[in-house]
Amino acid sequence: GGDSQSKQEVNQVTQSLCFAVQAELTEYYRLLAVLESQRTNYTADDAANYLNLRKLYLWVQEPLERMKWLAVITDSVSSLKGGAICSAINTYVLNGSPATKQFINRILKEVSVPILSMIKTWMLEGEINDPFKEFFVETDPMVGDDKLWTEKYRLNYIMIPAFLSNGLANKILQTGKAVNFIRRCCMEQDWMLDMSQ
Repeated sequence: GGDSQSKQEVNQVTQSLCFAVQAELTEYYRLLAVLESQRTNYTADDAANYLNLRKLYLWVQEPLERMKWLAVITDSVSSLKGGAICSAINTYVLNGSPATKQFINRILKEVSVPILSMIKTWMLEGEINDPFKEFFVETDPMVGDDKLWTEKYRLNYIMIPAFLSNGLANKILQTGKAVNFIRRCCMEQDWMLDMSQ
């Protein structure tokens, strides 16, 4: 039905965010299980390990802070996709304690994987595999190879992740265009940039 179709339409960056959130929730549930086992395994002879309110507060303070930030992040990106999600998460990197910054950077790194993969494929192979229109390089399939250099590819500035400058995004655009031009217009189908050097 409708649910399976909507699941198929979840874009790659949103999927990466879901995986990152799931990993954080799994860690949180693991902590809750540890706390529950301490509560249920308590005996009178084990007073030193008793889970009092002070210990509970110390154990859950940082995990609850992470859960708060997960809620903030997921709310802020609910209507976004692709590079725009990366940009929204990037705005939170400067907030909070060093542990919070590290946590948000970890989420951002995970969420950026699909965009970085698209950049690599574009720059090395001159190809765009972007079924959900998440990448900041857009292609116009109606434009023929005769106008490949001038009209076929352009930047979608909304999708440029905030950790890339517009200048760097433009260099990525130009590099991929050059590779694409060599492969398509110069009939060098087997040509690929050698990254081993």
